Amino acid sequence: MQFKDKLKSLRKEAGLTQKELAQQVYVSRSAVARWESGFGLPGEESLKMLAEYFNIGTNELVCNTEMENLIVGKNRTIVRKNIMIAVVAVISLSIIVILSILLFGSFGKMPYEYSAVVDGVRYKISPDGGYYSACGLANTEIVGNQNHKKTLVIADNINKIPVRTIEQYAFYDVSCEEIYFGKNLLIIEYGAFQKASISKSIHFEACENLIEIEANAFAQCNFNQTSIRLPDSLKKIHSGAFVNCNSLTEIEFGRSSNGTLIIDNGAVSCVSLEKIVFNGPVQIDGFDNCYNLREICIFGDIDFVDNFNIFKTPYALETVKYYGKYKDFIEKYELVFYGLDFRIVSSDYDGPVIWDTHIYDWQI
Repeated sequence: MQFKDKLKSLRKEAGLTQKELAQQVYVSRSAVARWESGFGLPGEESLKMLAEYFNIGTNELVCNTEMENLIVGKNRTIVRKNIMIAVVAVISLSIIVILSILLFGSFGKMPYEYSAVVDGVRYKISPDGGYYSACGLANTEIVGNQNHKKTLVIADNINKIPVRTIEQYAFYDVSCEEIYFGKNLLIIEYGAFQKASISKSIHFEACENLIEIEANAFAQCNFNQTSIRLPDSLKKIHSGAFVNCNSLTEIEFGRSSNGTLIIDNGAVSCVSLEKIVFNGPVQIDGFDNCYNLREICIFGDIDFVDNFNIFKTPYALETVKYYGKYKDFIEKYELVFYGLDFRIVSSDYDGPVIWDTHIYDWQI
């Protein structure tokens, strides 16, 4: 069996989409698609990660590397020939269309792509607003004699088409001072701002409709700002969304206006994080590697998925602020904070929590 067939079979047996498998081995969905179509082979590192994920040997995935490379080469040759045929056909058709227009007049505009200039840089969007297409400041088309601008503005609309989505890796490794997000934005996709350097701040203030931040959307970002407040409209923040953003010391989750905000395990995995504010309603799966977490604020209804493993490493925890009565806090979150030494601040109490290990209860 060829590698492409083995990979597709293993992925389907695991119940994964191409996008989900790509996230597991840290590549793009298009890379997985190329492998399964027989137009490419994974590099050595990716092959090892695939083998580890499916718990098999690399030689079971690729039995004969030389033969697989020959097959890939043949597939690419066939595709190139088909492309050449298609190009010739398109050129011929274009000539016919142009001649028809010259002879019979314009048929009217039928745009497949709109573009706009934002701060001196040209970006594109599909007619239905289904995606916002950009490659980052380093690769987009600079208009006029302008150099890279300091401010990146995600427009609300382009040619009256709402900007709904920032695509995967759209601004990968971008470098600018500030980023402003538009009000029509719905989704920030996988890796959209991964490894970005923002010397001042990012602004979510205008985000009235943002519902989802996908995995690695802001992974390894270098923020100069230390505090971020996320929009109230959010419904889900995926694992790794803000992983290793090690300049962040405080993050505040807005009070969800779309039901319950779901925060996946490891969504905000930052060693630098010192303060977390939950405004609720929120469902939380876990916060890993937050070794320096000192303060947790709970100002709304919080549902911890796994009471025993939510905060695995809060060695520096000093204060928990709870908007409610001390007794209610104990009843709701006894198992979450079991055995930790901190000061509790509630509406009817301000002081240390003393744990009685004999009766497994919180006492003053």
